[in-house]
Amino acid sequence: MHLTLITICLIGLGFLYLCGIVILLIGLHRLKNGMNNETPFVSIIVAARNEDRHIEHCVTALIDQDYPQQRYEIIVVDDRSHDRTPEIVNTMLERSKNLRLFHVGTEPSPLVGKKRALDLGIRQSRGEIILTTDADCLPKSTWIGGMIKYFEPSVGLVAGYTYTEEPGERVTVLQRLRSVERISVAAVAAGSIGWGQGLTCTGQNLAYRKKVYYDVGGFSKIGHVRSGDDDLLIQRVHRKTSWQTRYAVSSETYVRTKPPSGARPYIQQEKRRASKGFLYPPWLTLSLLALYSFYILLFVSLWISFFDWNHFSIAWYVLGAKAFGEFPLLVKICTLLNRKDLVVLFPVAEIVHIPYLIIFGLWGTLCTYSWKE
Repeated sequence: MHLTLITICLIGLGFLYLCGIVILLIGLHRLKNGMNNETPFVSIIVAARNEDRHIEHCVTALIDQDYPQQRYEIIVVDDRSHDRTPEIVNTMLERSKNLRLFHVGTEPSPLVGKKRALDLGIRQSRGEIILTTDADCLPKSTWIGGMIKYFEPSVGLVAGYTYTEEPGERVTVLQRLRSVERISVAAVAAGSIGWGQGLTCTGQNLAYRKKVYYDVGGFSKIGHVRSGDDDLLIQRVHRKTSWQTRYAVSSETYVRTKPPSGARPYIQQEKRRASKGFLYPPWLTLSLLALYSFYILLFVSLWISFFDWNHFSIAWYVLGAKAFGEFPLLVKICTLLNRKDLVVLFPVAEIVHIPYLIIFGLWGTLCTYSWKE
């Protein structure tokens, strides 16, 4: 009886999972290109805490944008750094009249961490459009113009893609597997936006109208958590406004970011990403719980099948169906984002992803994490 129930649950959850994959795949086919030709005034906000190794490269990339110089500004918000971050930015102020520097003092409730810094920058900004990226990121010189193309009159938010290495660049297999995981998250972001329902995005490459920010109350309702300045924000835009969202697939909008250096920063990053599930809308939280249950059942069933093949061999058929559904989704997103080189890693990623999601899903939900040291 118990074995039959487990099998039914595994097959049922697997079927729902495949339905979700099909929905995302269709969503990727529904994505639209940007058609806007106007050049609104843009404010780029960079929240920086202890980023003296990266901030000069990031600001230089922003100064060198090919967008009209008189139509954008760069606002760096020093978030209580105790390294040379503010000093480095100060020395760069003479290089560009577009660059401004602000400082976060104390960290008052309810806005904490990065949200406090971003909110300060947004309130000091003059732009109609807000672009955000991180201090360890390098936007292409075409970044601003490429993102602005998607801001048609009905569009309030545009999400973009970030990557850690160029196609063909020599990196470790582990780094390339991380890139597969990153582009898989991009598939969820882009596929859901294709249906007009933004589920996630990254603050490393994000743009929205300042009016949209104020329409949803800024970060006031989500300011008590240190992460979520991206996915929690896009979800509020969909729930609280009628603004449309877009996902930018044009290569001119891509932003390169530094991968975490070492195991500890990487673990902290993954724990932060997994820590917000219970802050999502109820239907999305339940969907994530169903996904997590599916992965646990599948992992346990695959393991037990080595000892009880007769009762648990079905797990391998479910795994095959899962891979059969995920492969075209990966091929589509890799084609859209010019990363076909990652497709070859699909078999390895398929095996690693199950325990990966289980471990970090539990770790991020139940354990605390650190922000910037």
